[in-house]
Amino acid sequence: MCPNTLCYYDIDTINPSECIQCSGHGTCVKGACVCNEGYIGDDCSMIDCKFNCSSTKEKVYGYCVYRYPISQCVCNESLKRGGDYCEKLFCLNNCALNGECLGDGTCVCDNLYSGKDCSVFVYPAEFAFTPSKLWLFFLIFINFIL
Repeated sequence: MCPNTLCYYDIDTINPSECIQCSGHGTCVKGACVCNEGYIGDDCSMIDCKFNCSSTKEKVYGYCVYRYPISQCVCNESLKRGGDYCEKLFCLNNCALNGECLGDGTCVCDNLYSGKDCSVFVYPAEFAFTPSKLWLFFLIFINFIL
């Protein structure tokens, strides 16, 4: 019998009428549980981390911490990763709070801001000084003084 097997017995015959094996998340094979996808443990009672915490053979974006009953991913902060499965890439300086961070690490800047991290203020063109506006400013200033 496998770990965490629950059997219901027929009261008249004292024989098991139905058994739920491996916490209901696996199959008992020769006394050992073979867990269904998404479950782990000797008795298949723990939920595994999904998608291997987005890690590949080349890069480890996070690792799985096994805590009963649900495992969780701990993401590699030095690679600027986050999310439930370390699937998101954080943005530089959190887009300087002047834009929206997309999951691929790029910022979409608000109006009047630019740059990789939305930290550059873009002065509106309609307020820029041109030679004619400068001359007008000078005339107003001179009239103000006189």
